[in-house]
Amino acid sequence: MGVARAATVSEAARRSSPAGLLAIAFALLLGFQAIRVFTTHTIWLIGETSSREILAIVVLGGFAAAILAWPLARAIGIQAASLWSLRLLAAGAAVGQISAVPGIDFAAGLVGTIAFGWFLAFLPALGSAAPMALAVALALDLTVRIGFITVDAPFAHHPAAAAVVAVAVAIVALGAPSIGRQAKQLPAWRHAWPLIGLGPGLMAFLILSGNLGQVIVGADIDFRAAGLALAIGAAAGIVWTSALIRARPPRQRVLLGVAAVVLVAGFVLFDTRSAAAGVGAAAIAAALPVMLVPMVWRTGGSNLVAPSVVSVTFGLVVLVVLLFVFYSFYGPGWVLWAAVFGTALLGVGGSLVRSRVVEAERRARRRGWPAPLIVAGLVLLPAAAVAGTAAPPDAGHSESDGLRVVTYNIRQGFGVEGRFDLEAVARTLEDNPADVIALQEVGRGWVISGAADTLTWLSQRLDMPYAYGAAAGDLWGNAVLTRLATRSTVHHFDNPGRIPRGATEVEIDASGQTYTVVNTHLDHADDGGPTREAQTRALLEIWGGRSPTLLVGDLNAEAGARSMQLVFQAGFLDPDAGGPPTFPADGERIDYVLHTPDLSVVEVHRPITAASDHEPVWVKLSPHTLADADPR
Repeated sequence: MGVARAATVSEAARRSSPAGLLAIAFALLLGFQAIRVFTTHTIWLIGETSSREILAIVVLGGFAAAILAWPLARAIGIQAASLWSLRLLAAGAAVGQISAVPGIDFAAGLVGTIAFGWFLAFLPALGSAAPMALAVALALDLTVRIGFITVDAPFAHHPAAAAVVAVAVAIVALGAPSIGRQAKQLPAWRHAWPLIGLGPGLMAFLILSGNLGQVIVGADIDFRAAGLALAIGAAAGIVWTSALIRARPPRQRVLLGVAAVVLVAGFVLFDTRSAAAGVGAAAIAAALPVMLVPMVWRTGGSNLVAPSVVSVTFGLVVLVVLLFVFYSFYGPGWVLWAAVFGTALLGVGGSLVRSRVVEAERRARRRGWPAPLIVAGLVLLPAAAVAGTAAPPDAGHSESDGLRVVTYNIRQGFGVEGRFDLEAVARTLEDNPADVIALQEVGRGWVISGAADTLTWLSQRLDMPYAYGAAAGDLWGNAVLTRLATRSTVHHFDNPGRIPRGATEVEIDASGQTYTVVNTHLDHADDGGPTREAQTRALLEIWGGRSPTLLVGDLNAEAGARSMQLVFQAGFLDPDAGGPPTFPADGERIDYVLHTPDLSVVEVHRPITAASDHEPVWVKLSPHTLADADPR
């Protein structure tokens, strides 16, 4: 019996060729992308018109459908079920990339998420190829989003993004039959429960080590530094995972213990929000794949399907719960602590309950380091090349004889049809050039909004520095793009029980004149009149009577509202009074560029665009004396 078992494991090890490992890695890559596509389109297609309860049921149902792998495998066998999970993953990715219809994208993401859950349940049946492929997949996913300046390939409307998805789909489709043939046995109950750790592990990746926006904001570094830090960490994770798989049991325990310490210590550093936070992010990226090894590496097995499927499903439910709490309560820190510690504990626990590495399998593995080093290099070099050339935009001066200002609620890059298209936003702003671009609803890495850092992307695309002011959590708020900023200050409103809001104050110097620009986004609720009044009073305190000043943004109130009357009574003027709606869906004019009387209006322009559900407001102003003030 022992000889037969060793022979089986040795045979599986020999079948884990580099091509097969790459196919598994790309399948996992498509799975990560499917999660973002599904959660994002669920929010934008269902969440805006439904209650949180319905939203939670839809998302939970998509992830909990992993349990269907149990009856599927019982009906057609583990091999055939594995094959079908890969086919559905590839099909969902292909359809989603071709489609330009959000509803179809949602369906494709749902299919991909369900298939991904099935594939995760069958992953331990692939032996030592599974953890190695997982480490490579985490690095590949990061590399793709560095290449597209934080935007995931399914959301990047670029030929290169379509090519990336097409290559991944082709590799998975071609490799699916051989991967399916490898899948024979899964862990028994006593060895399967560490698979629950995939839930918090994926949470740690989606929010931390695989989230460029979170690192840029949390560590207060630019895109180049964040990309390099995470790429170095991901490449180190590949080498570290390979070392763990090749090691003898005593050394394995040491490597795993060190990884657990590095993972937790990395998050502690990251949570300091200091200069060391970038190092902490790199440490998390390096240690995370190592901690996932004991969860997915089966060194013994059984013909039972239920243990693996139930454990993975429970882990994905944990992931949904963590995501739901994290975004419902705007990023409470304890959720990330739970994800990191959960990953570390289940990784270490998995190493204690799993069978010892079979000596025959260890001998069957290819000796030497070239393969992991080459893979790590292939991951690191493209990421380093992109990040290294993406220098932060430089400050400059205004080329206009006046000050051009535009305010635009960009809806995190989602147009009126609910399709993510930052290029459309950028073209709108390019067609209406401004010295000061005030943006609201700026997302900087929310998984439920594609995980893109919209501000970094627009800053690079438009070659303009930015000042950012977080409002709801760290990764959603207001921003000002300008080459003229000299100082910026972030303000938060104190309105318990409402969506957190705030204002970004920027001082700029144009043609020897210093201006104050206050960019804000006030409460949006139908019953939010009193809240908007309180927020408006806070804005007036921030202003403090300084001149010249511009108060801009989405004020979520029409000119006759009490909150707006407070602004006008304080002396601010509206150059677009009587203009058409800025929020066409409800026929309301709620976006403004307001100014103090010591500025005169040269021109007002209202671009028409479908890049957001709001229309931008563009105004050109120039300073003048109070005696010549525009009476409007």
